[in-house]
Amino acid sequence: MRYKIFCVNINTPACHVVALVALLVIVLSAGCQETKPDNNTDSPNTMVLLPSTTPGSVTTPEVFDTLAPVISTPLEKTTVTPELGHITVVPTGTVAVIEEEWLRYENGAYGFSFTYPPGWMPVELPNRVSITHQGSAIALRIWVKQPAEDVTIVRTGVPAGDLVERGMVTFLGQELIKNALVYQGKDKAVLYNNAGEISVGDLIFAISLESNRSDYESIAIPENVQEQADKILESFALTR
Repeated sequence: MRYKIFCVNINTPACHVVALVALLVIVLSAGCQETKPDNNTDSPNTMVLLPSTTPGSVTTPEVFDTLAPVISTPLEKTTVTPELGHITVVPTGTVAVIEEEWLRYENGAYGFSFTYPPGWMPVELPNRVSITHQGSAIALRIWVKQPAEDVTIVRTGVPAGDLVERGMVTFLGQELIKNALVYQGKDKAVLYNNAGEISVGDLIFAISLESNRSDYESIAIPENVQEQADKILESFALTR
């Protein structure tokens, strides 16, 4: 604010008084002026942090990518295969041999039981259980009797061929010699303990694996059928 003072003769006392009063008015007016707020200042609750730098240096802010992909190693392919009620993981490229769940047979008259594959069929006959391999005429014959029974269970006569020992089979705790009857390079029959009597407790058994075919030349008992028959015998158990 500007003030102009006019005085006709500045050397008069009256002019000096007027000048003094005007000076006081100017001072008082300046002290009473209101201070306008600065609209460009930050609010008290705002905090600005500036990166500290040294002269001649530039600090590059670090950038974080929250969507950065995660690199993972691909898993090996696996094949899930059921095995007797369990789950087995088999690596791709290998072959898993899975046995089917076997069935159980129990003979109440003589008190014994065994398990057999679904591809076999047990048939009860007097003093005998014949377990026939389906799809062929081959049968595992289990003769059984009690000592008091006047019954012959030992076979009589053996067809042409040579007996060749093929190892041992465990039957109700006993080790039985397994002999194959071989004729012209083919296994015609398998005789366990030479088809002789096998005493176990109060029971007597006689066991053989034979074919029901009448054409002897065509008979041939495969190795896999013999292996299954061995497992059937090894599953035998007394139930009383």
